[in-house]
This record gives sequence, C-alpha cells and structure tokens, in this order.
Amino acid sequence: MAHIPLNIASFALLFALSHVISQTLSSIAFFIWFLPPFRQVKGGFFYYFFILAITQPIFLIGFAIFHLMPTYIYTASSFVLMLSVVKGNVKWTRLLILVHTLLLLLILAFYPNCGFYLSGYFHLVILVNFIALFLRKFFTRDIIHVFLLMLIIYEFSTIVLLFLESLLTRTNLVFGFMTMSIQVIICLFFIIYNFKCSPRIHLRV
Repeated sequence: MAHIPLNIASFALLFALSHVISQTLSSIAFFIWFLPPFRQVKGGFFYYFFILAITQPIFLIGFAIFHLMPTYIYTASSFVLMLSVVKGNVKWTRLLILVHTLLLLLILAFYPNCGFYLSGYFHLVILVNFIALFLRKFFTRDIIHVFLLMLIIYEFSTIVLLFLESLLTRTNLVFGFMTMSIQVIICLFFIIYNFKCSPRIHLRV
C-alpha cells in the first residue's frame, strides 16, 4: 500500500509541471501569433493568419466576460478559418457555406460537447485544401513550395492537438507539449516568409 501515496505525489507533480509548461507555451503562442498577419498582408493568406491571431483573445474575452463555452469559440473560429482558405466557383462556395453553417449550428445546439470533433473536421478540410494546392504546384511546376509544406505541417499538428485533448494521458501530455512547441517554431517561419517570398525547392534540372 506504500506505493499509493507515491503514485499520488507523482501524479500531482506531473500535473503541476504540465500546467506550468502548458501555460508557458500558451503565453508564448498568444503573443507570437500576432506577428504573422503583418508579414502575410501581401502574401495571399492574410485572413487565415489574422483569424489565427485573434482566436485566443476572442476566447479570453468571450470566456471571461460572456462566459461562453470554449467549444463554441474554437469551433466557430475553425469554421471561419476553413472559409478563408477554401477556393472554388461562387455556387460551390455558397453551397459549402450553407451546408457547413447548418452543420455548425445543429451540432453546437444539440451536441455542444462534440464541438472539438467538428473543429477537427474543419481543420481536416483546410488540410486537404493545402495538400491539393501543394500537389498542384508540385506536379505543374516541379517545385516543393516550402510555405505550403509548413502550412500542411501546421494544420496536421492542429488536428493532432485536438485529438490529444480528447485523450488526456501522461503520454499524450508529452506529445501535446511537443506539438505545441513545433507550432511555435512554425510560427517563426511565417513571421519571416509569406507565400510569395517563401523558399522553393526546384526539382527540374
């Protein structure tokens, strides 16, 4: 029975340490993500990075003042983020907006706890769009567009974080911290480069 207090103490220490690391990474991310929109003004992805920058402040204001559920804010942000990157003809875009708006309202109204899964779906749509654009550049111009590659990695890491948040274990905490750290490093890339001035790897000799 002597091992029980030790396990409790270890868990308490792990929880406290994870809280400190999480708060530190969140604070760094909170301030650093304000910078990419300034670099992306003429890069074609301004609205995408602008939405990323204001999501956390909106969450803090909405939760502190209006007591909104975090699920509502992050799901709505993911929805608007998806609309900022999806390209297509006018009719298809309008249909996409209508269908996903209804999906968003229905799930948040009747299944608010499933909001993070809906956010994951929206980010999956974004990821597919970035991959499609990356492959188009790759096959038509024989280049690896590093900016698009970094967007793909970022969106994939976001989906991973959403998944890890639904499975709170010690291992997932470690992977979560690693993923958040990777996102901060990726953010530094977006502060320096935009779509137009990003490095490109030319495959054609």
